[in-house]
Amino acid sequence: MSGIEVVFFIFLLALSVYFWIVFKKIPKCWTLKKSTVVYSLSGFSVFFILIFAGLSYTNGTKKILHQFYSNVLYLSYPIGVIHNTVEAYDYLSYDNVTEKEVFNALDISESSDQKICVFVLGESSRYDNWQVNGYHRSTSPNLASIDNLVVMADMISTAPTTGLSLPLILTRAKASVKRFDPGHSFLTALKQAGYKVSWLTNQVLEQSTVPYINEADNYENISEKDQYDDQLLQLLKKELIETDSNLFVVLHTKGNHFDYDERYPIEFDHFKPSTKKETFVSRDIANKELYINSYDNSILYTDYFISEVIKSLDLLDKEVVSSVFYVSDHGEILFDHGRNKMGHGIGVVDRNLYHIPCFVWLSDAFVKARPGKYHYLKENAGKAASTENIFDTILDLNDIQIDQGLGSSLTREYVPQKRYVLINNDSIADYDLIIR
Repeated sequence: MSGIEVVFFIFLLALSVYFWIVFKKIPKCWTLKKSTVVYSLSGFSVFFILIFAGLSYTNGTKKILHQFYSNVLYLSYPIGVIHNTVEAYDYLSYDNVTEKEVFNALDISESSDQKICVFVLGESSRYDNWQVNGYHRSTSPNLASIDNLVVMADMISTAPTTGLSLPLILTRAKASVKRFDPGHSFLTALKQAGYKVSWLTNQVLEQSTVPYINEADNYENISEKDQYDDQLLQLLKKELIETDSNLFVVLHTKGNHFDYDERYPIEFDHFKPSTKKETFVSRDIANKELYINSYDNSILYTDYFISEVIKSLDLLDKEVVSSVFYVSDHGEILFDHGRNKMGHGIGVVDRNLYHIPCFVWLSDAFVKARPGKYHYLKENAGKAASTENIFDTILDLNDIQIDQGLGSSLTREYVPQKRYVLINNDSIADYDLIIR
């Protein structure tokens, strides 16, 4: 049990005692029996105490309790979001992040053509529900028809929550190193090499993203306007018009995060019945069809969004060397294997939390100028990779050289390594040995 959970445990225990003392003095004029109030509130407190106490188990009742704990604390909304964020901060160390990494980054391009790369950070998207990954439904018809698109078939996230996964995507940090200091991200290296860097987001600002946002030249957030992700396209087009130098843009999307039906407009409500027009639908396996339909509709919308990003770059001057890199931060559980679970969070072992979609699009100018990178992307598309490969891949994709080298780039000759993933705050696992 982490420190924060011990505090909650003590707090709730004290709260139950408080209820008992206070309601001993309930006025007699109350029509509700004092015993009913006392027992209800005390029971409520004990309920939460049991949740926080259920971290470890050996067998029988304790195992059931731990399962219940996982469902409520890791996968429920919004409790799960709060808990998973706390767990992320308990795992990471952000001390002096802005002072630690020195890359001495250089742009080693042989041509002076402008380079533009858009990095689309997806959210809660699972590999299996994309048509381009072999899904039986037409959830990505736009990407399925785009040239120069490379689909990475065996990409995994090294952590099943945003707070933990982002540092492992953006920096040189490794899941196998506990309580790592993430250090600077590839944004700093790109800036050192002369790129303008912008972070455009539809996500609520969280502490886990602040260090990286601070590395960017420009930051804009539209999440308070409660808009769909495609509103980021206008901000992207503005950057494309106003920037003459090399440009790197992060688009941090809401993607496919619960509530799924809130991630897409009504015209994308294609798979039915869905939860789009429902006031309340319990998160129960009995409603699996509705939730999967809604989730697939959100994928259909994300496919549209990514294709529009690609179109924005494809309309630029034909000499511009451009690319789009999409990856989801982690996956999602959707009542898989007959289990009454949906959502994401640490402490739950499931392939669908880690196996994620990843696509790379290259413009014709890019393929012509850098055929070797395109060749290796295609050659490595089916190899085992993880989000720990992204740091090197992004820099090599943009012709950036750093002192630390780029040995794990997917745009070079690549040999798969062991893939470690975070299971919870205290343990990691070899994905291919334990989970896959």
